[in-house]
Formats: sequence, structure tokens, C-alpha cells
Amino acid sequence: MPVEQSADLIDYLTASLLRAIAQIVAYARGYWQIIFILAGMTKWFHHQASTTRNP
Repeated sequence: MPVEQSADLIDYLTASLLRAIAQIVAYARGYWQIIFILAGMTKWFHHQASTTRNP
């Protein structure tokens, strides 16, 4: 996922409450017309969470 899309998705997730990775996958599919599998989006999500934590 390009940096711009990652930033947009992080902003969206910060402002929205999504209860499942499947909802994030559906949002990405509807907004950018890109398809992620659940495992790929879970990996992206965990990577983003680990890079944005405060020490």
C-alpha cells in the first residue's frame, strides 16, 4: 500500500470505530478499489500499530 493510502487509512481508522479487520478490508476495497486478504491487512495493521506506539 502506498504511503499516501496508508496515511489516509490511518486517519480514517483514527476517526472511526471498526470492530473487525474485514471492515477495514471492505473500506479499502470501496474507497481505493484494491483488494486485500484478511491475513495481509492484519499484517499491515499490526505493522502500523507497532510503528506508531509511543515508547
